[in-house]
Amino acid sequence: MKVKMIGAAIVVLGILAGCGASASAPADDHAKEAAKAIIDKDYEATFNLATEDYQKHLLENDPTLQDKSAEEIADMEVFDDGYYQKMLDDGDYIIGAHYGFLEEENYVLYYVEGYTKGMRHEFFFTLTKDGKLINYQTWPTSGYKMNQLKQEILNKDDNTAILEKGGSYEGDN
Repeated sequence: MKVKMIGAAIVVLGILAGCGASASAPADDHAKEAAKAIIDKDYEATFNLATEDYQKHLLENDPTLQDKSAEEIADMEVFDDGYYQKMLDDGDYIIGAHYGFLEEENYVLYYVEGYTKGMRHEFFFTLTKDGKLINYQTWPTSGYKMNQLKQEILNKDDNTAILEKGGSYEGDN
């Protein structure tokens, strides 16, 4: 009887774990790729990950990409090539996700905190459910709400997940 109950509990836990992951998996599959592009300042990769609307926004508003053609963006050098990998190698980093907007708004908020360029940095970006970038450098909220959402990720509240955490991460939590 105990074996059946333990087996059933393992199956239920497996199903529950699978449900949480599958709801966000398409976006999460692109989160590290987006983080690398943003942290390394790889504007071609960032541009290619973006939705068509966000690409237009970048061409009109981002000083680095403003008025550039797709060919000019493809020819741009990666400004901080290797910083993402250095952050991973250092081990003092965290990559988290907030799924609270997934059902109603169709996007996931991502937060990366790590040690790069000799100091601690925070990176915020948003991906659609299918992994297309709709903004970076911030979230579609600001101030108090932004800090609250970040803390929910770090505290591992409902609708959040830590996708990856370095072995020497020394954040608040």
